[in-house]
Amino acid sequence: MKKGNVIGVILIFIGIAWIIRQTGVININWMASVKVLWPIFLVSIGISLLARRRNWVVTSVWILTFVLFIGFGVYKRNETGRIFEIEKQFGIDKSPIVSVKKQPFTSEIPLPKEAEKGRLILQLGGVNLNIKEGNDSLFIKTGSNIPNLQQRLAEGKQTVLEYSHKQFNAGNAIRNMDLEMNPDLVWEVDANLGVVDGKMDFSNIPAEAITLQLGAGEMALSIGDKQAHTKVTLRAGASDVDIYVPSQAGLMVKSGNILTDLSFHNLSLTAKDGVYVSENYDNSDQIIEIDVVSALSAVQIFGK
Repeated sequence: MKKGNVIGVILIFIGIAWIIRQTGVININWMASVKVLWPIFLVSIGISLLARRRNWVVTSVWILTFVLFIGFGVYKRNETGRIFEIEKQFGIDKSPIVSVKKQPFTSEIPLPKEAEKGRLILQLGGVNLNIKEGNDSLFIKTGSNIPNLQQRLAEGKQTVLEYSHKQFNAGNAIRNMDLEMNPDLVWEVDANLGVVDGKMDFSNIPAEAITLQLGAGEMALSIGDKQAHTKVTLRAGASDVDIYVPSQAGLMVKSGNILTDLSFHNLSLTAKDGVYVSENYDNSDQIIEIDVVSALSAVQIFGK
């Protein structure tokens, strides 16, 4: 079976899994299945490539893989969990808020007097997410229909706000979250998202660090020129991600991809050992670093 056919079979099974999850026909803990059985996925890809001329072998392997994932997910259906513990994976320090009790969601967070920086932590599953510039008199203004949404707030020079929710409710297929962030603070964003469709517009918001863990879906991320140094860390599954950066910025992109399409538009970069660097990287007034690890994704980086 050709490489394109292998990818097609994989995408078909991902689509079937997504339909099962959204309709709630069967209660399956997909997170537990992927977390424990992900090496089987690699084995199946290897067998498919070796037996590419024997279609029945490839089809049998992927049917067996899918059955194993469903069976294990049904067995673990009553357990909670995420594919990745994002705090451990990226060394995220949650100490400012770990001792703060979670509270019910409120739409407006006033700007603390001592706040100089902001930090936003999102622990969400499937969501339609929209982040944009907000009012300078508020820390954050949020609108959301996510059930059981909770928040924790730790005020200080770096004020930290976390949004999280309880286990995914399959009966609520469309969940939205709109965030308007203070444009006068320097921000860090740590987002652990499942199936996502959204935009994160930091064109007029200083962003020091943006860490994104995406499962599947589409995301558009825009970086402006309000911050001298911005670091973006992207970990994506089967996702389409578009990243927009100022064309005059010094840019470095590190890539580790599996069956992923990484492309650049309106940018001049030199590639060496999986690292792409712009000619002005060492002497530019603005530096942007992007670290990408993805599988079965399309990541496009645009100069604007």
